[in-house]
Amino acid sequence: MIKKIYGYRRGDTLVEVLFAITFFSTVVLSVNLMVNVSLSASRSALELSLVRNYIDSQAASLRFLQNAYITTYNVNTVVTGSAAVEWGKVRNYAKTNSGVIDFGVGTTVCPEIPDKSFIIDPKKSIFVPYATNKIKKYDNYISRIDYNPITGDISNSYGIWVEALRTENTNSAYIDFHIRACWFTPGKSVPNTLATIVRLYDVKD
Repeated sequence: MIKKIYGYRRGDTLVEVLFAITFFSTVVLSVNLMVNVSLSASRSALELSLVRNYIDSQAASLRFLQNAYITTYNVNTVVTGSAAVEWGKVRNYAKTNSGVIDFGVGTTVCPEIPDKSFIIDPKKSIFVPYATNKIKKYDNYISRIDYNPITGDISNSYGIWVEALRTENTNSAYIDFHIRACWFTPGKSVPNTLATIVRLYDVKD
């Protein structure tokens, strides 16, 4: 006759189960946090890259208009609607005071767009002043320039603008173009700001 002997088998205590759940939850939350941080960093890098491209296109467009004006200046062949004419509009929009917006550390809101602001349509090399009502403040998305899909014209510019500033001397030989951008990234309490200054020398009339 075979006698079966069953040994005593000890199960997990409540404390051990709670510890295991706590450890697992901590690991999951840590991984989730790292993923969110990584995604946030990737998004911020992408936004900065996109906005930087918009700013660079404004700088390149301003240089193009200036070169067009200089090229036609001596030969007196400025044609209506040409890039040279657009440069004339740009230079006449320049301010002669120190009223350029300065935003940086500590900014909690995107500033209002100044009246003497403008942008350049990089596709058509056209001067677009603030008075057209196409230059608008940040609107819950990154700074950008939107186009009308039918006409190809700029429909609106959000959170990006240019301010032209001469020195106190209205006859100064150059104009400083302050290209600004301001927008919010979800999850951040302060806006992203990006700016550059392009100095272009003017031709005296």
